[in-house]
Amino acid sequence: GNTHLRLRVSAPGLAGFGWNVRGTWGNGDDTRYHKLFTFCIRSSIEGPSALRLVLRDDGMTYGHQNTQASNHLPLSQYLPNLTSSYQRVAIPMADFILGAQAGPDHIRELDFVMPDAERRTYDIDDVGLAVKPGPLLSDCRAAITPDGGSVCISARATSAGGRPKGV
Repeated sequence: GNTHLRLRVSAPGLAGFGWNVRGTWGNGDDTRYHKLFTFCIRSSIEGPSALRLVLRDDGMTYGHQNTQASNHLPLSQYLPNLTSSYQRVAIPMADFILGAQAGPDHIRELDFVMPDAERRTYDIDDVGLAVKPGPLLSDCRAAITPDGGSVCISARATSAGGRPKGV
């Protein structure tokens, strides 16, 4: 669709996107039981990126003004080369949280950190948390057969690290 997060980079810096504000500061999500932070991303420039990702908690543990950050993770560690087509990224939550100050029971913000002065546009879509890796479906089709009594449904499924498989 046409709805996605658009991040335009023209200088070093940070852009943060939060959720669950509901009129007050706080209200982070409990991510302790999730294994993966997932999203799809595409870029206006193909190739490697210096973009880093950081999760932040809602500060409830230390007071709202004291929000804490996760580990800063280079996107290139999980997706070495970006393309102009969406690619799925799955990052283990443990990589963000282990050894970091952010509390996994109150995550409420995703920060994008660009250490370089690079002119590039990123589109980010389908941000979510997963308990375990699942298939990514594409090329889905449904057709009623000429006899009108049957429906033919087809899709391609790709699992994390797996090969596309017709279903």
